[in-house]
Amino acid sequence: MKESAIYSNLPVYRDCYAVALEFAKARGTLPRDTRYTIAQDLNRALVGMMVTIYRANSSRADKARLIAELRRQAVEVQIYFRLLSDMHQLGAVKAAFFMDKVQSIGKQLAAWHKSAARESRISNGAEPPSLTDGRPECAGPRPGAASHKVNPICGSAALVASVDAMNCVPPVVKGGLTGNTEVTS
Repeated sequence: MKESAIYSNLPVYRDCYAVALEFAKARGTLPRDTRYTIAQDLNRALVGMMVTIYRANSSRADKARLIAELRRQAVEVQIYFRLLSDMHQLGAVKAAFFMDKVQSIGKQLAAWHKSAARESRISNGAEPPSLTDGRPECAGPRPGAASHKVNPICGSAALVASVDAMNCVPPVVKGGLTGNTEVTS
């Protein structure tokens, strides 16, 4: 059984924590009206993200749902930082730092969500069968399948046997352009 990682060691948690810590330092320089409105809501959203990361990391059943919620929260945080930046409440360097970190968090959450959704499908027995099913890779159709190919010169359709699955060798077609084609393997 796969043991989940400690939440505080996750790169997404560390990035979220770094953003929350830097914002807590920068929050004191904001004007009072901004500090108690937008900044307070942003701080709550950042702390909420860290708590949700912990919950998603420790959950098996609700992991995909919690990560989807995290992705929504990341967009919310990005909106707050964009608003503060456009209001010229943050310096250009701080705004760029916050926006880059939040974008990185969003990418990590997208990858984590994809992985959690795949794990959820596998544990529910809904994973589609493998396309290779152990056979060697080949560009041709599946064994036993036949397809109709149109001759580009005369425009007539001819039944062509499938590619041999074991060594991926196409069948030999005798007869050429005469229309009397014979398929041999």
